[in-house]
Amino acid sequence: MARTRVRIARSNAPHAREAVHALATSMELPREGARGFLLCFAAPCYDAGELGRALGELPLPAFGCTTAGEISPAGFSEDSLVGAWIDAPGAGLGAAVLEGVDRADFAAGRDTVERAAAALGEPVSALDPRRHVALLLCDGVTGREETLAASIAATMPEISLAGGSAAAGGAYTAAHLFCHGRTLTNAAVLLLLRWDAPFQVLKADHHEPTDARTVVTRADPERRLVFELDGRPAAERYAQLLGLSPETLDVASASACPFACFVDGVPYVRSVSALEGQALRFACAVAEGVVLRLTRATDLPASTARALEGARARLGCEPALLVAFNCLGRYLVAKREGTVGALGGVLASVPVIGFNTYGEQHGGLHINHTLTGVLLGH
Repeated sequence: MARTRVRIARSNAPHAREAVHALATSMELPREGARGFLLCFAAPCYDAGELGRALGELPLPAFGCTTAGEISPAGFSEDSLVGAWIDAPGAGLGAAVLEGVDRADFAAGRDTVERAAAALGEPVSALDPRRHVALLLCDGVTGREETLAASIAATMPEISLAGGSAAAGGAYTAAHLFCHGRTLTNAAVLLLLRWDAPFQVLKADHHEPTDARTVVTRADPERRLVFELDGRPAAERYAQLLGLSPETLDVASASACPFACFVDGVPYVRSVSALEGQALRFACAVAEGVVLRLTRATDLPASTARALEGARARLGCEPALLVAFNCLGRYLVAKREGTVGALGGVLASVPVIGFNTYGEQHGGLHINHTLTGVLLGH
């Protein structure tokens, strides 16, 4: 029986076309007739247009985006291009691009699913949760990931979804996506994968909810702003929960103790990305009436290792590839704590490709300060 083939490569070549050539050479891609597809994640230092054109000249379809740091079997890297050539018996991939994603509504998400399924050659109604899984890449500064993830999940509720918000380094500027030789901004790419071997969707974070609670009493979810907690100015109430005076509250202290909200009994991190006067800007939308619980940090590499070990146990076979979407906030925490090498080593305990994101998707939710991904088996 034919075996799944995954070849992973990384290049630090300074120019886009050189980096793509180095990947193709390392993977031993044939000049023509290559089967399967390529996933690739690129540092924002490359000329995005040139990179997209070079990827489009490869002998197989290529998909990917820019990052805030790349992940490969070498661990974390910056200013690099990483790629995985995936060729598996019975596998198939349908891709759909959604442009103008900053205006996306539920109908746009539904249409994107239908086009991805059509590209795979299967109607949405025939998708099987045992054989199909979805990967989502979305420009991370558009602020529409909540709508897009929810609409995709509503259109194919039985199909697992993991994704990452494409990034452009630490500057929080527009990212680029790559699909069939095109270079896109303000866009999303939905990849619908048919996989005849086992697979598992992964979620990991290193914060535990405490008993300290607060209720969002005034917010603007569209802009991800919270103005009041428990009827008081949000920053003032947050500082009180942290045991700080309001004038000492900053993003660093907020990132150390983010909030969590529960969905179907599962905690999801909701972290503050900026302070705007007495308002808190969150990395994800938070609606009025939501109960938030303060969290405490645990060991980042160890918690990630436990989540990955659990996914491997559920997989029940040898891992072929982990496609990992790791929040930039987690990477910055690891940098501060000196655990980047340890965290990268955990991820590299299986064949891996991925990137640091501006946000993550899991099921129908847009989340943050989390690792999501898909672990594909042989």
